[in-house]
Amino acid sequence: MSIMNFFKNAKVRYLFARIGSSIVTLFFILTVVFLLLRVLPEDKYIDYDSLTKLTEDQKQVAIEKQLAKFGLDKPIYEQLFDYYYQIAPIPKEICVKEGYESLESAKVVCLKKDTVLVNLGEPIRFKPKSTIGDIVGKRFPISFIISVVSVIIAYIIGYPMGVYMAMHKGKLFDKLGNGYIIALISVPGLVFYYMIIVLQTNLGIPTIFDKGNIVTWITPILSIGFLSSGGTAMWVRRYMVDEMNADYVKFARSKGLTETRIMFTHVLRNAFVYLARTFASTLLLAVVGSYFVENLWAIPGSGRLLIKSLQNGDLPLIQALVVVYAILSMSAVLLGDLVTVMLDPRISLTKNK
Repeated sequence: MSIMNFFKNAKVRYLFARIGSSIVTLFFILTVVFLLLRVLPEDKYIDYDSLTKLTEDQKQVAIEKQLAKFGLDKPIYEQLFDYYYQIAPIPKEICVKEGYESLESAKVVCLKKDTVLVNLGEPIRFKPKSTIGDIVGKRFPISFIISVVSVIIAYIIGYPMGVYMAMHKGKLFDKLGNGYIIALISVPGLVFYYMIIVLQTNLGIPTIFDKGNIVTWITPILSIGFLSSGGTAMWVRRYMVDEMNADYVKFARSKGLTETRIMFTHVLRNAFVYLARTFASTLLLAVVGSYFVENLWAIPGSGRLLIKSLQNGDLPLIQALVVVYAILSMSAVLLGDLVTVMLDPRISLTKNK
């Protein structure tokens, strides 16, 4: 296949169009967040706790240094372009360790540099001597692992349940399944998590998360998985019922195909498209919405980090987490759209003549 024919392919053109629109949307989100945070007073970027032992003159110098570290001594347009440069995935050098030029000098110089692709900056109050990239890099994998496993559990429980409920619509299992779904949806998640912790305490299982103890991973993962399984079952059942009433199913019945063959040959195959399309967005929601679980079990994840940064008013850390979550959101939506196009034969990207 020549290069010209490759780019004439409808799916390839759709892929590039979706990537382009995602980049534009991401650019818009990051710009708006940056400008909104810059509207806030400059003292929000100053760590006053570090100035308590300084004299007035020293405080003024330290304040100017802190503002300069976040680029607030420059015009807003220069700050914005520098922000784009720092988060662009291109190699750049950053200072990871500062010190005095000599024992006699008070001049602060960079003692150690490092090359990174994306520079998310430094926090104000949360571990001020660390880079945000290191902080997020240590915490995000924990949230990601918990979310991935919990979503898989939710699909293992909810997907077959939704399918079986649709196959036996109006019968006993369908009614029991609806009761299960209503119970999970009606009980607030926080109450459900506290009930799990009480049960966990009575069974003698540690309630404080320990990264090195696999037992402490189980209850948070199962909690999210079971709570999410109700919604998964509900949407799968609804999708399956809609498919079973579709014209192609009625046509298959008129041809004399058995209900079992219709279900497993046609309906389930189309229902799998829904599963593949929604997996990325469901996983994203689990990652973003895991802060309740992380707070209750004291899990050092990205959800808990976001809450702490909001409580402490750590604006650079908030801005960096918005960047991470925005990229994840765009990637999840893009992946869901591409999977739908690849797997659903009913979608045509060419114009009908």
